[in-house]
Amino acid sequence: AVSWSGILAEYRLNGWAPFYLSSVMYLFASVLAVLSWFLKPAWMCRFTWTIILLTFVIHTVGLVARIYISGRAPVTSIYSSALAIAWGMVLSFLIIEVATKRGVANFMGGLTGFLTLLVAYGLSLTDDTFAVLQAVLDTQFWLWTHVTIIAVGYILTMVAGFWAIWMIAVSWLPGTTTADMKRSADITYGLICAATVLSFLGTVLGGLWADVSWGRFWGWDPK
Repeated sequence: AVSWSGILAEYRLNGWAPFYLSSVMYLFASVLAVLSWFLKPAWMCRFTWTIILLTFVIHTVGLVARIYISGRAPVTSIYSSALAIAWGMVLSFLIIEVATKRGVANFMGGLTGFLTLLVAYGLSLTDDTFAVLQAVLDTQFWLWTHVTIIAVGYILTMVAGFWAIWMIAVSWLPGTTTADMKRSADITYGLICAATVLSFLGTVLGGLWADVSWGRFWGWDPK
């Protein structure tokens, strides 16, 4: 049945365009983060973090609106996956910036948020943004457990990768201390551990989903 409240919510969501707005603000924040490295005022790092947090809230409202409209988990298609990945990466870098207070995570969060939403925008031009991949995605429980947990595992893996690449790059710069490298290595290790646990748990849940839906565990068949 058609939900007129859902249609009205989708109309307002498209008119507001929160993800386009978020992508512009993420790009602006990443530029501010770079400027803060050269000007070095502590207030500029805090201001940049606040801008990213505000943008993250807008991004979150857009995702919640999509969940309300579709009645499904936030990861049901390639487009929605890109939106969720951007959200998760920005959240991770917001937390990392609180721990490090160096402005680096501000730049990484703004840049990855912008680039991932740019990918999502490109995907939105080729297909229905509320489309659902046709597998066995009619089971809400498994959408909210297996698919979401797997997505979070992927997000943390990507964050760990970006942070490790940055760590290697700055290791060649003068002024980088052993303490800085150790902290970065600890952050990367923690992210990898969390990503491994979540990816393992999500894979196990995927096997259980296959057993419930198909009568056997995942066999990598065409279905």
